Amino acid sequence: MSTEPLATSKYEKPVFPYLAPFVLGILFFCLYGLGNWPGMPGFAEGQQSTLGFLGYRWATDPSATHGWLIIPIATTVVWYKREKLRRTPLSSDKRGLWVVLLALLMHLSEKALDLNGPSPLSIPIFLAGAVWYLAGTAWLRELAFPLAYLTFFLPIPGGLTQPVSFPLRLIATSGSKWIVEHLFNVHMTGAGMDMEFPFLKTGEAVRVKIADPCSGIHSLMAIKALHAITAYISRLDLKWKWVLFWLALPITLAANVIRITLLILVCTYYDPKFGLGTFHDASPYPLFIIVLLLLVSIGRFLERVTGGEKRWKARQEAEKADWAANPAPAKWNRTGGAPKLMPLGAMMAATLMISLVASARSTFKAPSVDVKMIPAELGRWKCPEGDISDAALAESDSYLIRQYVRDDGQQVQLLVVYRRYGRREFAHRPDQCFPAGGYVQLLKDTTTLPWAGREDTAVHMLFDGSKVEYREGKFGVPVATVSYFFASGNRTESDFMRQQLIMATERLFPNKNGWTFVRLVTHRTTTDEAALAAQKDFMKTFEPEIRKIITTDPETAGKEGA
Repeated sequence: MSTEPLATSKYEKPVFPYLAPFVLGILFFCLYGLGNWPGMPGFAEGQQSTLGFLGYRWATDPSATHGWLIIPIATTVVWYKREKLRRTPLSSDKRGLWVVLLALLMHLSEKALDLNGPSPLSIPIFLAGAVWYLAGTAWLRELAFPLAYLTFFLPIPGGLTQPVSFPLRLIATSGSKWIVEHLFNVHMTGAGMDMEFPFLKTGEAVRVKIADPCSGIHSLMAIKALHAITAYISRLDLKWKWVLFWLALPITLAANVIRITLLILVCTYYDPKFGLGTFHDASPYPLFIIVLLLLVSIGRFLERVTGGEKRWKARQEAEKADWAANPAPAKWNRTGGAPKLMPLGAMMAATLMISLVASARSTFKAPSVDVKMIPAELGRWKCPEGDISDAALAESDSYLIRQYVRDDGQQVQLLVVYRRYGRREFAHRPDQCFPAGGYVQLLKDTTTLPWAGREDTAVHMLFDGSKVEYREGKFGVPVATVSYFFASGNRTESDFMRQQLIMATERLFPNKNGWTFVRLVTHRTTTDEAALAAQKDFMKTFEPEIRKIITTDPETAGKEGA
């Protein structure tokens, strides 16, 4: 048996052309980095680079601030796997090119259609396809977690924020109300996301509204991102890792309910100013730390109960013995032929050129309009009071809220929100904002309203307002009849998702009229049929004026009566 020491292994780079990785890297950063960055003209108008958009959301969106940590964590995991990767043979799988193609099409769809989300999502998909094509299936399997982990740096698309946060707000509101009323005997009033309770020292009423930041979505996203890595490095079997990962959801929601409960108790027994100020602002941070430590502790407990720690140690010892008996080769092993880098580079270059052309074409923006020009009085209808302001609509290009009264006393509240051609979605959804105000949805179907010389489909909803506060300490309003639709020139659309899709495709086929959200609300005093008849009469009177104001290009508005 030879006693000579083993020769020192000198690891060599894979047999790729030296220039190719550099060129591919430049193409990658051009694909995702070209465009306007925060502070540059046009950034807010959709002409954003993907990397600039991600950095902006990480810096400004509380639910996405953990994004800065994701890439360093994923990189650390890859570095941790370096010894195993050196022993994993390189190969090339052409199926990876199809995954790369899918990612490039997703990126291109955002640049061409001005969607919000496909391009950031395409980054981990692109990297997975590139690894599969350049290094093979074994490498893709080893790097599956860090590649999948990159999805945590994706901000929630704007159109999904409300659907995600709304049920979380309901859980936080109803849970904290129940605890305070049943366990602490604090009298709670208010409905929906609004809560009112007394400050016991003075009897003063304290009001709290559970908004999106209090839904727990911010903490949930950050905890899920950081807990994913703790579950991954835990010494559990795969099925128990998933159990540990999903435990973060109920624990975080429960912790947020406890946080809001404590806020109410602080405001009730100690000081409302302190509760709604310092406590409200500072409480998310200890909550985050406590939940994360609790999840780590649960992971350690599961390791002992399931025997995961013993199995992990046995695997580690077996792996060390195998590596000692089979030193890593001096050269990178490659099975089969080397990948051809030209197709990958050509696909990236072609996508880059097409996206630049698409971005250049998308510089057109429809002229804005001022919907406050809608008359305050017309026919039998009159607005006796001024316009109603709403801070939630401040970012729209133009909006109007007015309460109109007919000469027979029938009332219709008109909401008009105008959006120029662009990526921004209509977040003002009656099926969410009314329940948030304490209404209970009774019905949702369709009706018709006059538009451009015809009867067009509109969404029709009924809401029970018996728990809605209409005056301080006074609750209960009549059932609300709500109708809404979207309009652009002479055409209308009643389906939100279809309208969003149409607005996205108009990046290829520009629509110079923009889109307008029109909502009518009538708190009925007789029947729903009478309320609907009043709304139809109102639209018959005001529709020509509304349509004339929001139509900025009559030539492409469409034909009346079509």
